[in-house]
Amino acid sequence: MKRLLVAIDGSLRAETVVTAAARMAELANGKLVLFRAIGRSSDMPREVLNMMDSLEDVLIGNARAELERIAASLP
Repeated sequence: MKRLLVAIDGSLRAETVVTAAARMAELANGKLVLFRAIGRSSDMPREVLNMMDSLEDVLIGNARAELERIAASLP
């Protein structure tokens, strides 16, 4: 079984990239593996980070929702 790793970055082009990757996987009789990295900006002031209870949880939740939405749109 072939797998194609597709990195999603939250940009407007992400869905276009996933559509093209899905077609490639289909032609190769493979599967997609969607990946969404998260991170915080190194220039974000510490005061802002301290005000947020769980920035990591918010980022993970948003990334997971994006992956689920994109995966649901695949054939």
